[in-house]
Amino acid sequence: MPALDGVQRLLVIRHRAGGDLLLATPALRALRSALPGATIHVLTARGFTAILEGNPDVDRVIDFDRRSLASQGALYARLLGGGYDAVLDLISNPRSAWMTAFTRARIRVGYDLRGRRWAYTLALPREPVGPEGPILRYAPEAALDFVRALGAVPRGLGLTFHVSAAAEETIDRWLTANGVDRGKPLIACLPAGSWPAKTWLPERFGTVMDALAREGTVIWTWGPGERAAVEACRTRMRAVSFFAPLSGW
Repeated sequence: MPALDGVQRLLVIRHRAGGDLLLATPALRALRSALPGATIHVLTARGFTAILEGNPDVDRVIDFDRRSLASQGALYARLLGGGYDAVLDLISNPRSAWMTAFTRARIRVGYDLRGRRWAYTLALPREPVGPEGPILRYAPEAALDFVRALGAVPRGLGLTFHVSAAAEETIDRWLTANGVDRGKPLIACLPAGSWPAKTWLPERFGTVMDALAREGTVIWTWGPGERAAVEACRTRMRAVSFFAPLSGW
């Protein structure tokens, strides 16, 4: 694995979209397997750190507030003095390209995109292309492209997500209080998205969840500011379903 020879400190940048951060965990697992003695940090946006809580493949999560100039300034200063040997920029947008460049790491991997490739020592194609065009594949494969490019071997496509004992206890109390049948599968649905283009129509969510309700108990999940959108989907169901509580129930 020549590309990773001598790497002791590695940074993975994935600071947008919590779902994409979770989908990057197979790549983190592969990096840990390839570099068992290295220190692995992950840079993400504030509010997403809990996704990596308890993850054995991550030594530290660095977060910052994307809306705060002071937070961003402190982050760039930290990157400048971070002493990283390698950086994997899984986003490769203009901001993350500058973040990568500020580290001055010996190995800097990102996508081969106009206006950004200058920041990387190794620039990868954004999507694999075959004779008939782009190749469709499971989302975690994109982050694993970075791993393969460095000579490391993927260790499966399973996602790593640790649920704390406190969270399990909270949900257990909620299920009991609402009389949810523990003998049936739980079917969770989060119909909200970051922007309208990423969301489906409420009536379609309702139809699909109605069909799945024959197999288990449907629980609608949501986050801050999403209740009305999720309620619009739930009201289009005929079967009984449940509205999950927010944290701190």
